[in-house]
Amino acid sequence: MKLTDFGIVKTLQDDPELTASGQLVGTPLYMSPEQSMSSDDVDVRSDLYSLGASYYALLTGRPPFSGSSILEILVNLRTTSPIDPREYVPEIPEACVRVLKRSLSKKPERRYQSAAEMLAELEAVLDSVHRRQQSIFQMERALPQPRLSGDVPIHAQGATLDGADIRPGTMERALAESIPNEYREISISRRNFLIGSSLGVVGMGALGFLALRNRRPSVSAERAMGQSPQTGPQAGFQDAQAPALIGKATIKVGVLHSLSGALAVSERPLADATLLAIDEVNAAGGLLGRMVEPIVLDGKSEVTSDSAFARAAQRLLTEDKVAAVFGGFGSGGRKAIKPYFEEHSGLLFYPASYEGLEESPNIVYTGATANQFVLPAIQWFAKQRDIRRIFLIGTDGLRPRAIEALIEAELAQRKDWKLSDSYFSVVGDFEFSQVIRHIKKLRPNLILNALVGDSSVAFLKQLRDAEILRKDIPTLSFTVGEAEMAQLSSVDLSGHYVARAHFPLVLLGNESGMVARFKNKYGSHRMVSETMEASYYGVHLWAEAIRRAGSDDVRAVLSSIKLKEFEIHGVRVRVDPSNQHTWKTFELGRLGAQNQIEVIDTGQQTLPPIPFPGSRTRAEWNVFLDSLYTRWDRNWANSRKPAHGHSR
Repeated sequence: MKLTDFGIVKTLQDDPELTASGQLVGTPLYMSPEQSMSSDDVDVRSDLYSLGASYYALLTGRPPFSGSSILEILVNLRTTSPIDPREYVPEIPEACVRVLKRSLSKKPERRYQSAAEMLAELEAVLDSVHRRQQSIFQMERALPQPRLSGDVPIHAQGATLDGADIRPGTMERALAESIPNEYREISISRRNFLIGSSLGVVGMGALGFLALRNRRPSVSAERAMGQSPQTGPQAGFQDAQAPALIGKATIKVGVLHSLSGALAVSERPLADATLLAIDEVNAAGGLLGRMVEPIVLDGKSEVTSDSAFARAAQRLLTEDKVAAVFGGFGSGGRKAIKPYFEEHSGLLFYPASYEGLEESPNIVYTGATANQFVLPAIQWFAKQRDIRRIFLIGTDGLRPRAIEALIEAELAQRKDWKLSDSYFSVVGDFEFSQVIRHIKKLRPNLILNALVGDSSVAFLKQLRDAEILRKDIPTLSFTVGEAEMAQLSSVDLSGHYVARAHFPLVLLGNESGMVARFKNKYGSHRMVSETMEASYYGVHLWAEAIRRAGSDDVRAVLSSIKLKEFEIHGVRVRVDPSNQHTWKTFELGRLGAQNQIEVIDTGQQTLPPIPFPGSRTRAEWNVFLDSLYTRWDRNWANSRKPAHGHSR
């Protein structure tokens, strides 16, 4: 077998810093900063940088830098720091992170000065864990094959490399989901190849990481087997009842979020928060004398009706027979799976703050409606600033389009305000130079950002690079939280605003321990957003309802939820019985030093959810939704091309 890097075959000349005769030879995703600028100062330390970048990709499944073009990749490579790999895989050991940080230093003098030096540190990682006595290739051959079930996603089952049972609910299970049949043999042989390549490139470090991850089962697996973890956020919980639950049937639940694609930056943290709450429920003895078994599936950031979200929802309800599903983020994904829950009498807990315009007897909405976070933010700016011209940018989906309609209705009451223009892009867009030039030309007094996922991160970074954020043009985001802020750690966004809504605290100034428990489980570097809180408390709300009802039947659970409000870990969770949305408290934040969110305005009272705002009748809102659905070829988001706004 011969391995050829086709990345060096063609000349890459789209970087304006290169001369006409210059040639950039290499693979931009893995080259060092000095190699991307000049070949004069490249030495062995550049190779060690590339080795570190390969190690990063092996551990996380993605290169340390990305971009929609070669130029953007090179700019990111030279000016930004890699995202902490634990943002993608929380289980990566600190020792491996130290190796990555040193090998990926911008300045060569701060890196390893020789391969032997890097090897010594990798060997130190390997020496700290139990050595394997079996060939990794023999282990690979001993693994059971994934189960195939027609067109439904493949679900990883069987054993870990240690032979330990893999319980449903781990992120590893989601990674094996939804592999097309025709790629099955290729993926298995490719996995063998990757393992062999890993040994040849950074074998010791990779094996050390695998050994650390698989020394013992996950928390969920241990609890299902009646074992009690010795460390982690569950250490303070009582597990005395867990051994009595061994062998009993579990209560299956689905965790359905985008673990890959453009929305993963926003949704993977929601899955983490959900799994933390499930671990806590199991640590407290489970429900009805049974453990809760999470089944994690990947929505893949797909927004069409025939999508990974829809197939996963159908599988969870018809094959796995789950008692409830916790998930969804984008409105397109929620709309795609809603019919399955209504057809099969399922129960969905939806955590995102969204546009409203919906009520379903099979969905509990733990996020906020527009009257709880969009309109209060606009009203705050009306009191604080001399606003005349507004520019709106968003993903071409339900949430941004509905926000545009609500803002137009609000501005109609303010004769001196004007929505100058709007711009809508498809999910996953990264290039906003054209629209930023348009913003500079219009000179608005306020920019409203309703982009989601990676697109929002890219837009804010490019807005700052264009120095728009440095001037007196405030930008207000409706879908940016701490998870997205972590991706912008190297970008100064001071002065930027975010609108959100929280569950009200039981006592003013009292904070729940959810944040501390999350950081204890996933790492102190992880941040917690209001949407992650909505995911976390959604699980505990469901669990409390089951305890009160004495049953996991959907109707019994819903009846229990709507009876009265719950006090859960220091917050009040109240579901409105008329529409199954939660009451929320508005919060406006402003970014300060190091992008820390400073709360500058908090609503004095808890706001009721109003899914259908009074600016239109319910029938008129339904016509509005139907027109969008038709425009997008019977989908709930535009998945084909950017949709530019029109001047007003």
